[in-house]
Amino acid sequence: MAKQTLRTFFKNPCGMNSAGFVKNAALIKNANLMKNPITVALTLILFSSLIPTAFAQNVTGIDLQPVPNAVNIRWQAPAGITVDHYKIYYAKQSILENNGRYDGSEETIGNQTSLALMDLANRGFMSGDKIYVTVTAVDESGYENLSFGEEGRATVQIAGHMAASFVLEHAIADNQATIRLLFSSPVAEPEGLPSDHFEITDEDGNSVEVMHVTASDRVLVLHTTPMAVRKLHTVTVLATIKSQEDEAVDQSKNSAIFAARPSQEDTAPPPVIAPPPTQPQPEPAISPLPEPTPISEPIEDVTPPEDASNLTLEKELQSDGRYKVHARWRGSANTAGDLSAYHLYESSNEGDSFVGPTALLGTIISTTIANIPPGTFTLKVAAVDETGNESTGIMETIILPETGAATVLLSLGGAALFALQRNRRRLRARK
Repeated sequence: MAKQTLRTFFKNPCGMNSAGFVKNAALIKNANLMKNPITVALTLILFSSLIPTAFAQNVTGIDLQPVPNAVNIRWQAPAGITVDHYKIYYAKQSILENNGRYDGSEETIGNQTSLALMDLANRGFMSGDKIYVTVTAVDESGYENLSFGEEGRATVQIAGHMAASFVLEHAIADNQATIRLLFSSPVAEPEGLPSDHFEITDEDGNSVEVMHVTASDRVLVLHTTPMAVRKLHTVTVLATIKSQEDEAVDQSKNSAIFAARPSQEDTAPPPVIAPPPTQPQPEPAISPLPEPTPISEPIEDVTPPEDASNLTLEKELQSDGRYKVHARWRGSANTAGDLSAYHLYESSNEGDSFVGPTALLGTIISTTIANIPPGTFTLKVAAVDETGNESTGIMETIILPETGAATVLLSLGGAALFALQRNRRRLRARK
């Protein structure tokens, strides 16, 4: 791994800040490329003078949300540079605490600030393993900021090994500063700062902070800063919330929408003012009361969100002859405002049958799938709302050419056949 880091360093010596340079200089010394301490010091001075100011900011705000056999990664763009794309590094141990060593990496297709890291089982992860992720930015000139400024961590879930049955069922606001969350099973009271476990925003994008949390059986009661009355709010429960059986909340069913209600003092009826005394009036005739209007049952939501669009697939050959496929799409129009997730289905027979789904958050619009054998690969992306309604889905197919030994033998056989035919023509000419 050190060799890989060094190769990147010599290819792009200026694409880092001082912290990244010190890290790589230490790797150079450990690789016996710079044994003289004086040489090390002079090299530090030389290259630190070449460090571009464009990479003064690292990628921050790295957030990991695990789903079965994958992890959804989000981050914030660094300020002051124009980013062409990002590189995502992952490992089973802390990258920052192990001199920048990592197990693998992925790249975004563009400068989007999210990526779904798929197929964790084939990347060597098991249920319960920790995955560590850090992200770097690459500018329009191809220079990468090699300093790892921040790191995210999550616990891996593998489908079939860890059931995702602990979900958030719904949320309701008792008043302007109290929210009740109902879960599918008894919930444990979270530890640490309450604001570290929840994200709450109103329809205008304003954040609401959680100040205090109490747990009772399947209910978490959140006491918050005042919310905007009668506006729709979205609450998202992070993976740190667990059931009493120590099961993390399912990240494909971890959010709900509710309307903030006014507090009790805001809804109290106006005081009754006694009318002035009047002359007695004859009692009006009592008419029969009208029949009560029947209360209609709420209409069940059976309409799925609109499909995503513009699905594109790009292939990348791996060293073992298999492929990575980078997928990207335009998000659902989501006119109902209840988009929850995307379901991904994979097919090796051009859509005759599929395996899956793999669930991604509704905010994710790109992903990478690794270790796909040569042949045809078809991906279907369907949009899913909060009640589980799923759209028809969109599909795209890509051809992954055969590589490796079979191709070599085929090319050698073709060359031999061509040589044989050429010798036969020469013999005929001599005759």
